[in-house]
Amino acid sequence: MYNRLTFFSEALKSVEAQTLRDYEVIVADDSGTGAARAASLAANDPRIRYQANPVSLGVALSVRSALMEARGKYIAVLNDDDVWEPEFLARLAAPLEADTGRVLAFCDHAIMDADGRIDERASVRTSERFARSSLREGNIPDPKAFVLRHNGVPLAMGALVRAAAIPSERIVGDVAGAYDFWISSLLAGSGGDFYYVPARLTRYRVHGGMETNRRDPEKTRCLAFIARSLLSEPAFVEQREFLHRWLASLTVRAGRDYLYFDRVADARQSFRSAFRMSAGWKPLAGYLVSMAPARLRRVAGVTGA
Repeated sequence: MYNRLTFFSEALKSVEAQTLRDYEVIVADDSGTGAARAASLAANDPRIRYQANPVSLGVALSVRSALMEARGKYIAVLNDDDVWEPEFLARLAAPLEADTGRVLAFCDHAIMDADGRIDERASVRTSERFARSSLREGNIPDPKAFVLRHNGVPLAMGALVRAAAIPSERIVGDVAGAYDFWISSLLAGSGGDFYYVPARLTRYRVHGGMETNRRDPEKTRCLAFIARSLLSEPAFVEQREFLHRWLASLTVRAGRDYLYFDRVADARQSFRSAFRMSAGWKPLAGYLVSMAPARLRRVAGVTGA
């Protein structure tokens, strides 16, 4: 967590309410201020281990540090603003216990607002968007395609992973907030099975302070890093055409974000790079917009000024 305590106690209580009682909790406090210490100690539970990073590491390295401290057979990540249902650990541990070839078990999740109210429509739309609405219980036929094309594994709050399968040394700062997608990709490329439990066993909170709502011209860089990395992975040779297209699309998106923040030179470089990767109208149109005067770009709504 990073200096955000509004929902932390509720998240921690949802862990303590698990029907599977054999667990440990590592609270990774990346605030540099010890912000979560009091709330963690207030639980008075020896299974809760508070770990404060001496300086802010960033989300990916903070997660890696916590993973390397974990002693359990399985690993689950829970963001400080989300919650687990009481059966979450028990339901996902069962298929991993039943088959050692499974490296990950995951579930569906509900969408709730800042006050904890479930938004049923948003929950259904999310299940459809991430290709979980039509899945039946069992092993996923093609984990690599499922992760790359649908980003269907909610690893940051709705998955349980076999600890021995996680390549912690490959969780690097470059993946930043996309660490969950990166870990899912690496696990998919490992050849191990993914198992799906078709139940909403977690709740994802939508609120104004969400990191996903923050626009940043550098946020696309972590996904581009992942796309380039997977292009060099032998396990993803069958997905290379898709990865090339995705990388080109990400580069166009980066150009648009740079334009939004009026970083015109960076935007033009991104559009040129995207056009070299995949000649098309989108990078060309973006480049032409970047050549327009600032006043016209503002009228078009592509700058943040």
